[in-house]
Amino acid sequence: MIAEKLAELNAYLQSHVVADNQQFGRLSANIFPWLEAATQNLPQLITEQAQHLRNMRKRAYWEERVNHSRSLNSTARQDIDLLFALPLPNGGYPAKGEFPGTLGEFMNLDGPALTALLKLYELPHQDQVTDPRSTLASYFSIPI
Repeated sequence: MIAEKLAELNAYLQSHVVADNQQFGRLSANIFPWLEAATQNLPQLITEQAQHLRNMRKRAYWEERVNHSRSLNSTARQDIDLLFALPLPNGGYPAKGEFPGTLGEFMNLDGPALTALLKLYELPHQDQVTDPRSTLASYFSIPI
């Protein structure tokens, strides 16, 4: 009696195992090519993601420097108060003499000097803004 039950169970299981194996074969026929293609692209994807992270870090560092300079500039109230240059869009800083050192120097900039600062920071040029000093003051967070 036990032998008969084992034989029935074996016959029952064999049909299910065969069906499962066939289903696995169909699934693997679809999955393995996709997995192989994904694996081939993996080094390129990792390289792209690493570059994306580096760019994000550079951008975050640039924005941190911008925000720090703007914060310091926002405290300028008197002509002798120091101003701090923001980093340029390329990440560098203006050469000595290209950025006013004090609030008084900023307020005394003439038209060509204001236009030069607009161009240096890649802001709209003087012909596109009605008041270049206000545009620059807003960008640098200088209270005027």
